[in-house]
Amino acid sequence: MTLSQIMCEHPFQLNDDRLEGDAIKDYAFNYRENGLYKICQYKVLFDKNMNAQQFYWYPHGCNSEHEFNLAADFLFDFDKDNLTAEGKQVVTELVDKLKSMSVKAAAVEGYTDRMGSEAYNLDLSQPVSIR
Repeated sequence: MTLSQIMCEHPFQLNDDRLEGDAIKDYAFNYRENGLYKICQYKVLFDKNMNAQQFYWYPHGCNSEHEFNLAADFLFDFDKDNLTAEGKQVVTELVDKLKSMSVKAAAVEGYTDRMGSEAYNLDLSQPVSIR
């Protein structure tokens, strides 16, 4: 991992209540994660005494949060609300991986395909969301 200080535009929403003379430092982290090249920006806001006050990561996901995307075409059969055998295996492997990472919380998002009406797809997705 290399660390280099950079001067750049500030893509963050900053509080405008900083005292005059506050300093802002931006750092860029260039590294590989799971075989993919990643660049993350870390912003530190200092007060007039150069005490670090606020910290920001950009973009989302650079702050040790992980995102896993599973292809739905093998998790569920068409027009069904229960996992396929392969889908159960994939979800079990993901749960095991999350446990090994000592994950304390996880958010799960899912979507229906574009077939069927909005009301039908909502009815189809309800049993999945409460299991």
